[in-house]
Amino acid sequence: MRFLFAAREEGGIALITALLTLLVLSSLTASFVLVSQTEIWGTSNYKTVTQSRYLAEAGAERTLEWFRRSYTAPSATYGNATDGSMTFNGNAVQLSAMNGYTSNFPSSTMTDSFSSTLGNQAVSATGISGTWSSRAILLDTRTTTSFAGTPGSSQMWKIISQGNIAGVRNAVVEVQEVVERRGVPVFNYGVFATGTGCKVINVSGAGYTDSWDSSQGTYTNTHQNSGGDMGSNGNLEISGSASVNGSFSTPLTLSTPSTNCSNPGNLDQVYDHSSGSVVAGVTTLGAPLTFENPVAITPAPPTTAQNINNSCGSISGCSGTSPTFYLTPGNYGNLTISGNGVKVVFSAGTYNINSFVGSGGGSVAVDVGAVKINVAGASLSGGAGAVAIDVSGGGVLNNTGLPSNLAWIYGGTAGVKLSGGSDAYEVVYAPNAVVTLSSGNGAFWGAIVGKTVDDSGGFGIHYDNALRNNFSLNFNWKTISISRSKF
Repeated sequence: MRFLFAAREEGGIALITALLTLLVLSSLTASFVLVSQTEIWGTSNYKTVTQSRYLAEAGAERTLEWFRRSYTAPSATYGNATDGSMTFNGNAVQLSAMNGYTSNFPSSTMTDSFSSTLGNQAVSATGISGTWSSRAILLDTRTTTSFAGTPGSSQMWKIISQGNIAGVRNAVVEVQEVVERRGVPVFNYGVFATGTGCKVINVSGAGYTDSWDSSQGTYTNTHQNSGGDMGSNGNLEISGSASVNGSFSTPLTLSTPSTNCSNPGNLDQVYDHSSGSVVAGVTTLGAPLTFENPVAITPAPPTTAQNINNSCGSISGCSGTSPTFYLTPGNYGNLTISGNGVKVVFSAGTYNINSFVGSGGGSVAVDVGAVKINVAGASLSGGAGAVAIDVSGGGVLNNTGLPSNLAWIYGGTAGVKLSGGSDAYEVVYAPNAVVTLSSGNGAFWGAIVGKTVDDSGGFGIHYDNALRNNFSLNFNWKTISISRSKF
């Protein structure tokens, strides 16, 4: 009997042990299920957040592409908010295709284009099914004038793009990109030569540079015996008593003075054998500077000879009687102004001509407003001694005193000849041409870009600092910063 009772007691323990074991196994199974479910949800969340991020980045890139291909900056006056962003009608300047945000922009064309192109764009590819939308806030803007014919504005925008993956657990990721389109001043230097090699800038005799600022007053009031900077992609030579009252910039690195340019593969930055000097020293550029070619003139101007001497002849757009004639903006051929004391006044506007020669005392005059002269130079490039622009006759009479009011733009390789004087306020942009300051002891008020520049006539070149804000080369839109956040 004792043994039977003991067996029954042991049978109860076995049942309890079995139940405890079952409980432990059930708990472990539940834990495994919970852990697996957590891993599945975590993986799913990571997947949808990653997909949303890709959607948001795609939206930001599409918005940047819209700025590159479709955006045109309107002419508008903006204010400034306390955070530094731009305002229009008292509110932040914004283009929006995102729900909950309203566009506030001075151009309905741009507003409609942005909204229709960049709002709730569905994507269903490579396993991703979601949408993205974007908006953009204007951070900064500056109006410029471009020689290349591209929109004249330098702007910075903040693009905000949201990617959204719908589901049991929505995933929303926001990407912010700051993008800008820079306008780089054409005339950062009084003289810049795009050519490489020896003596691409030559300053000799009593030639010199200095600076002033026409936006602050006259040369007499704002003159500085400094700031007349020069630059080139090659070598500068100065001789006689010449001085550069400023700095010289070049990508050349050799600074040991030499006696000549006999080794073109190992040029000095400056070959200086003058009693003057480059006052502010030499700046070594990290790379050669490039300048875009002016856009082709369309329609091309005629190549017929057109002379203004004692009369306008048959030139359409010309009026007046000798010695003073007047031209209106338009297309002209190979235009020659000749005769001592003959003056042709250019009205404000844009002129497209094939070539220009002022000879025998004939002069160009600007009385009021900005004059832009595009020169085609058809059939002149490559010809021996060919000259596309020659104002060495009577020179320039720019009564406005503003170099920005007379701009010569030429993309060819024929020569450019300039003369100086008390009213020679002008700028010359001819990045492929040989530019020569031809008459002795003159004065040039403005800035020059040429392939080579020869100031062997003892010119004083007075650089106008205000030109940094008048003309620019506009580059394409690019991203300068990016950040992400998720919700």
